[in-house]
Amino acid sequence: MAVLLPEGKQSFTTATGAPGVGYKLYTYSPGTSTPKATYTTSVGNIANTNPVIADARGEMSVYWVGSYDVILKDASDVTVWGPERVDEPEAAGAAAASTGTLRADLADEASASLGASLLGYNPVRAYGDGLGQFLNLIYARTAGEIAASVTPTAYSYLPGDVRRYGGVADGATNDATAVTAAITAMGLTGTAGGEIYLPAMSAIQSTITQPNRVRFRSPNVRKGGLKAVSAFSGTYMVNAVNGTISMFDAGLQDMNLDCNSLAGLGGVLSDAWQENSGMHRVLINKFRTYGVRFQNGFGGASSCVIAESEIFGDPLGATAGIYLDQISLTGGFKLTVRDSTVAGGGALPSSLPRGIHIVNDSSAMTNVHFEVCQTGIYLDGVGNHTLICCDGAGGTSLVDTLVEIASTFTGSLTMIGCQRNGATNFLVDNRSGGLGTISGRDIAHLHIPSVSGANDGIRAPNTAKALAVFNGTGAGPYTLGSGMSRSFNVSSIAKTGTGRWRVTLSRAMDTADSIGFASSNADNATEKAAIVGTTTVDIGINISGAAADANEIKFVVF
Repeated sequence: MAVLLPEGKQSFTTATGAPGVGYKLYTYSPGTSTPKATYTTSVGNIANTNPVIADARGEMSVYWVGSYDVILKDASDVTVWGPERVDEPEAAGAAAASTGTLRADLADEASASLGASLLGYNPVRAYGDGLGQFLNLIYARTAGEIAASVTPTAYSYLPGDVRRYGGVADGATNDATAVTAAITAMGLTGTAGGEIYLPAMSAIQSTITQPNRVRFRSPNVRKGGLKAVSAFSGTYMVNAVNGTISMFDAGLQDMNLDCNSLAGLGGVLSDAWQENSGMHRVLINKFRTYGVRFQNGFGGASSCVIAESEIFGDPLGATAGIYLDQISLTGGFKLTVRDSTVAGGGALPSSLPRGIHIVNDSSAMTNVHFEVCQTGIYLDGVGNHTLICCDGAGGTSLVDTLVEIASTFTGSLTMIGCQRNGATNFLVDNRSGGLGTISGRDIAHLHIPSVSGANDGIRAPNTAKALAVFNGTGAGPYTLGSGMSRSFNVSSIAKTGTGRWRVTLSRAMDTADSIGFASSNADNATEKAAIVGTTTVDIGINISGAAADANEIKFVVF
């Protein structure tokens, strides 16, 4: 592209337009009265006189380097103008790179006094808009970073990204300091909170403390998260704690916690997780103690959710996938687990004794799948539990028992649509007078209300509350294996006379809506079953109108 020929010489005119013959150009160092030389050529090796005198055409050749204060006077030394500050013009093309002119200075990324600072831009300031924000790639230093005295090392990453604070995220380099700096920098002890972004696996050597209203997130459960390295010091990878008060809006999302098979190491210890906290789409694997443990419940925690997550123990063994300690004395804390899988990491169920262990408090579980564990769900203490469409597994993913009730359990249990799916036992009830072991079959709807005086009830719609098959010709009493070939919720049967027996149930039932039936293999027989108490049923058989014994008597209570 053609350009206009620049003026080769400086020229000056009088007020009437005549050439400024004999005009004088005085040049000084800026802000002083010290003369500063100019030059006759662009090479800068022959100095002009100072002042420089204009020729008969009012022209002069003046080349300068740097900045000057300039005064122009006429031939009689009368000031025409000045002093004026002038600077060396920017060189063009290759000359700029070789002479260190403005273009090269603006391109300088190392010097604190060059580069963007020449435009008044300070990278440690927070810019809300304008050129400063643009130069900061819109990821300016935040107010939280300034307040926390944290200076990012890589402004090209969003606030909260561990790479912004020196994180490497290569799965080997210890990023614990960067993660902690991100938490501190985000100002997450206030009410606003924020998010820590883990773009890939960040290795850590110590427990990360998750404060109130901070969420950890990665691209997905197989892409990013935290990995414990061999030098790890601590018993959990993440501790969710907010002093001794509640935590809200604090959780793990779309990420991986790799406990790396380290002895004594668990995934998450929650002291205060509750509403809008917990885990969503999280993989916790290779833990040796607990995948997630809830304790304390500081601030009166009332509920927490684990959803769409995978909790896999280590092949060398673990204690429990999820462990809920006592949060409330009355079972007021509710843990919700849905659409998740809990599994041991070994080949045998013994590699994970309990998938979910609830010492106390309540739960709601939907579509939770268990593999390679001795007991899927273990319930103890006081609390109300609703299990919907939970299942175990058989074959190489064997589960011994889908649900087990501790001998000291005093809560309620409702199971709807749950299946063994290959597991050995549907339910094991260890309570005195409880339901015992239910194996080889599933119960579509089972409800066990909590203890309430003498009558705590057993409800199972379309399912027997109690049943037995026994030989009534003996003297009794009859127990399973001794005169009784099959039973459910029956502890013993006593013979009270010819054709008359009293059944004692293992566990009480509601009498208001219960119905008893009896039958026998005798011809011309009439049978009856009368419910006379919450744990007592009387059976009678008459043959041809007279009380008589029979060798196969069946009774059931609905």
